Amino acid sequence: MSHAAIRAANRSVYRRLASRGVCVTVAVPQRWYSVLGGVLRAEPEPHDSTIRLAVRKRLGKTHTNLYMLWPGIGDLVGTRSHSAIYVDEDPPGLMALQCALAARRTRAGLVILSLQNILKRYPAPFNLIQRHVFARAGACLAATRECEEVIRLRGYRGPVTIMRFAYDLTPMPEFAREEVARRHGFGRPAVGFVGRLVHEKGVDVLLRAVQRLPNVHAVIAGDGPERGALRELVDALDLKKRVSFLGNLAPEEAVRVVGALDVCALPSRTKEFWKEQVGRVPIEAMAQGVPVVGSSSRGIAETIGGAGLLFPEEEVIELAHCIATALASPQREELSARGLALARSEYSLDRAAAALDAALQRSIEAA
Repeated sequence: MSHAAIRAANRSVYRRLASRGVCVTVAVPQRWYSVLGGVLRAEPEPHDSTIRLAVRKRLGKTHTNLYMLWPGIGDLVGTRSHSAIYVDEDPPGLMALQCALAARRTRAGLVILSLQNILKRYPAPFNLIQRHVFARAGACLAATRECEEVIRLRGYRGPVTIMRFAYDLTPMPEFAREEVARRHGFGRPAVGFVGRLVHEKGVDVLLRAVQRLPNVHAVIAGDGPERGALRELVDALDLKKRVSFLGNLAPEEAVRVVGALDVCALPSRTKEFWKEQVGRVPIEAMAQGVPVVGSSSRGIAETIGGAGLLFPEEEVIELAHCIATALASPQREELSARGLALARSEYSLDRAAAALDAALQRSIEAA
């Protein structure tokens, strides 16, 4: 069960799971609202797909803790033996509760997910929902070691397996990279950011670093409440000719833009109630051979490991130095190779599908 799988591109791991001989049904809501893409509707599977797609009506709000599906998902499990439900949602939510109840009724296993890297206290009834879901779950998948630590602090006592975000991407040929650059009108060398334009993402730090790097172009893809302030900062820094704002892009085009960059930057800053979780963008960059430069926010550091360059949060001069290093030979080639190696070892679809398969089997045994 996953609202993220409303997009066909987000079902790759489930297709790879099916290639391991597992009968897979993916349940998604019919509609979802995304702050990046407006109203989303469930995308169909290809006619030759190896998975079954079940589209259900959403009851409640487009929030991971405040919605359920109608009809429920018990009929998708049926009475088959060796069945399990994986709920790709936050454990204190109504959807997680619906999955836990369905698992109990059908005697299926239940696998939950941990994406939170900040310990949060939930009010009633969500704290009670979380307790019930934890008691039923036979296995948990955590996106990072920090997410594993947090779900332990929240009270989960069962087995936890790390399952990182996975992509089946390869470096773009040079002609394709240049075609993307021409289409969006950005120059070379290009250092880019892809994501929401909010204060905690630190795009202002990136712009100030680019000011210190003559001839370097900044590519900003995404939208958000900081857009106006960032455009004003570009004018104040006299960077208008060296900064391209691309706005919101379709997910597939955003991945192509990442692959066309010379350096991918993640200048996030930690706030009291927010810190970077798991960076999808740096994984997409590494998988396409693009060097990554990120702040020392823990989620970024764990994601890129030793395959990228880290700088202390808010340190403009250090970020500028890292960008210059990543653009220079032979460092660029070395960072590209290290990123590719990490992506193929840690963020492959085969590795993610194996982790999910093992968790499902573990939950069935527990049930």
